[in-house]
Amino acid sequence: MTSGVRETEAGEPPLPERARPPQVLQAVGVVLVVSAAAAAAAAIGGAPIRVLVLVAAVVAAGFSVRAARGGLRTAEETLAACAVGLAVVGSDTGEGLLASPSWPAAALVVAFAVLAVVCRSVLTWPLAAWFAGQLAVLRALDVLPAQLRTEVLLGVALAGLGLALSARRPVARAALVTTVPWWVAGVALGSAEAWQGTTAERWIAAALMTGAAGGLLLTRRRDDLHPLLGPRLGLPLLAGVVAGAGLTGAADGTGVAAVAVAGFLGVVVASWADASLHGDRRDTWLPVARSLGYTVGLLALGRLLAGQEWDELSALLLLIALPAAIAAWRSTDDRPLLVPVTVVYVAAGVLSAVPAQWWPPSVAAALLTAVYAAALAVGAAFPADVRRGTTLTAALCSLATVALLVVDDQRPLLAVLLAAQSAATLSWAWRTSPATAPADDEADEQAAVATVAWRIGAAQLVLAAWIGVAHAGWTAVEAWTVPLATGLVVAAGRRLVEGPSWRAWGPALLVLFVPTTAIAVVEPHAVRAVVVLLLAGPAMVLGAWRSRRAPLLVGASAALAVALGLAARALPWPIGVALVVGGLLLWWGAVRERDPVGGFGRRLADLR
Repeated sequence: MTSGVRETEAGEPPLPERARPPQVLQAVGVVLVVSAAAAAAAAIGGAPIRVLVLVAAVVAAGFSVRAARGGLRTAEETLAACAVGLAVVGSDTGEGLLASPSWPAAALVVAFAVLAVVCRSVLTWPLAAWFAGQLAVLRALDVLPAQLRTEVLLGVALAGLGLALSARRPVARAALVTTVPWWVAGVALGSAEAWQGTTAERWIAAALMTGAAGGLLLTRRRDDLHPLLGPRLGLPLLAGVVAGAGLTGAADGTGVAAVAVAGFLGVVVASWADASLHGDRRDTWLPVARSLGYTVGLLALGRLLAGQEWDELSALLLLIALPAAIAAWRSTDDRPLLVPVTVVYVAAGVLSAVPAQWWPPSVAAALLTAVYAAALAVGAAFPADVRRGTTLTAALCSLATVALLVVDDQRPLLAVLLAAQSAATLSWAWRTSPATAPADDEADEQAAVATVAWRIGAAQLVLAAWIGVAHAGWTAVEAWTVPLATGLVVAAGRRLVEGPSWRAWGPALLVLFVPTTAIAVVEPHAVRAVVVLLLAGPAMVLGAWRSRRAPLLVGASAALAVALGLAARALPWPIGVALVVGGLLLWWGAVRERDPVGGFGRRLADLR
């Protein structure tokens, strides 16, 4: 036989339907008594009625204590709730909930705290003490000095976190939820004070923010609070960011040197935690250490950059590259991120040293080229996931080198450094390109990336040569076509040996021979003609020897073009015209013999 009561998945009815009749009666009684007292106090007013209500609150509290000792769990809670309601009504001076003086609420805190100690089984007393304490602080905020508000807000937040850590589950959950607004407001004001106050105020705010972050982090130790704390990594990251922001702001009040030291120590802490923590300690503390360390490091870099403190900024960037490199060497999981980050730190440090006047732009460009080559060499030794980020940061180093030297107008050095970068790029392409045909998608992707690298290295080489040609003032067409042809050969990469010759060698040979051959035929000087013939001969021989069609045909075509051009120029013009006309007639007659149309198929006797 069913009772008609809805049941939950666990087989129990919902919470309101689990209440027993005595509990319903007591709850209604509490509401009626408190409502009647509030109505009477509002209607009659004055101190006598408030005193009577407070006396009633004391009586209700006494009965609650007696019920607790008698084991009446419902009665002890409902009578305590009645006492709390009556006490709040009796302590109201009629000036409004937040406009009243704070001392009555403070007195209630003391009374409720004493009752919470006397009757530890009653949940209402610690909750009432906590809410009365918040009310007392809210009423006192307007009369507190502005410089103390941060300390008060964070103090309330710490008290609430302490209650959440020590109280029973219902009280702890209520305390945690109501602490959040205080925590957020205190952290916001604390951040502003840590970055803008006096030195003492900054360090006090930083200490309180660190304590608030630590208290929030400790709530993870209570399993029954986990549903209220959000994602597993959210709380550690938030705690680290808050503590890092406060500590960096406090260091800023000491001086820019302290900011640089703080940034370095922050990265050291993050790197040390990454390398040293293991097991459960790693899962618990590594997110905190990382968020704390990197927050301090990034804020320090931003502060030094905003203040144009180039000496400290450059020193900090170069220093934090060392722990990042050590962490990348020891941690294989984080290597795809840490290796590129290390390259960025070093490159940014080198660039920041230019306005700091540590060295001129030319030295910075040479150092950036060294960083570029080192990044490519290191990246080539690691798997593809590390290689991607490293090549991207190396490309940024190359662009920074070009920008520095273009602005400083040092073209010869730019040509030299581009040639050096080309060598590094081509070495990277050779080491990473597969020696055989790709066998799977990953190898095919690596081959595609290596092909792009061959082309980039060739472009760097051609650009370096052209910059040198322009600076030297050379005007011969070969000064431009020879570097371009060389670049096209280099861009082909491993296809020079394995692929079809027209795709690998053809573009370079055409660029090399066509302009020079055309000029050799047109110009009256014979030097270019001799050069073309000297190049065409080896091209044909090597093409035939190595079974390459492109050099054989291009060399033969160039030699024939030069020979015919020189012969045509040596003949008197009437004879030249006769040869041209005769050749055209031979060609046209052969065509119409094969495909006669009109009178081409008839005999002369048949023509009219």
